[in-house]
Amino acid sequence: MSDEGAARRMQELAQKAARARSWAKALRAETVSVARQVADTEHEVAETLAQLAAQRPHHAARLRALSQDAAREAARERRWGNTRSAGPVPGDDGAA
Repeated sequence: MSDEGAARRMQELAQKAARARSWAKALRAETVSVARQVADTEHEVAETLAQLAAQRPHHAARLRALSQDAAREAARERRWGNTRSAGPVPGDDGAA
């Protein structure tokens, strides 16, 4: 392979790597957004179950337990999203 061919190949690879980093950033942002939406939904489920527990004394213990489970899942999803929302994509040195 000539020097010109090698340089062209290196440029193509650099462009592909930049596209992959860009795609990874977009995918990370979308994943974090979905995790936050799941957390919000889990929180709403927890609140609904807590309200039902107050309205249905015969099922209150089970409904409270389900509410607590949903609240824990909401917190877990929120933590998951928060830990992935910061920092660069691996291999991204800031160059485009």
